[in-house]
Amino acid sequence: GTVLNFDLIIDPIQGDADVSDNTRNYVFTVLNGYEPNDKKVYPSGNCVPRYVNPNQNLTYTVRFQNTGNSQVVNLSVVDSISSQFDLSSFKVVSSSHPVMTYLNNGIIDFRFTNINLVDSSVSQAASQGFVIYEIKPITGLNFGDQISNQAHIYFDSNTSISTNAVFNTIGTDSDIHLQYFGIVQNSGVLSSALS
Repeated sequence: GTVLNFDLIIDPIQGDADVSDNTRNYVFTVLNGYEPNDKKVYPSGNCVPRYVNPNQNLTYTVRFQNTGNSQVVNLSVVDSISSQFDLSSFKVVSSSHPVMTYLNNGIIDFRFTNINLVDSSVSQAASQGFVIYEIKPITGLNFGDQISNQAHIYFDSNTSISTNAVFNTIGTDSDIHLQYFGIVQNSGVLSSALS
């Protein structure tokens, strides 16, 4: 909940036609999930819309923890993959425990059979696990297209626990600069200034 305040200032460039647009203030609230079962994406993206380049692999980490009162024998992480992803680019990068991965009609099922995950009152460290995978957006996405993702974790035969949703917005570096920076022509020299 901590609020961070950033001031961006561009010193006036000699001959700057409009110095009033050389400052920008950003205020961000630091977020931290209290739920031990969560999802993260890397890169998280630039600016508030979380811009990523359209040809960039996105790496997802799903973390889970047994906070129940008994050992978990089998665990499954089910992830519905958006049609905005190229399923042929999917690959598992790492996992905390041996995992079998099943892909069917855009649904990925990471099955941790006989994981025997102790509960957190027995051992904080041994009660946790993760799976990391990467996937690439399909070609042809446009600036501003948003890709979101969320996973569901099944501890034995219990009802699923949903992770937080994460998202990125498609945008090339030049798109991002045009969105946040104006282009100013000074004496035949092209320079950028905050809009």
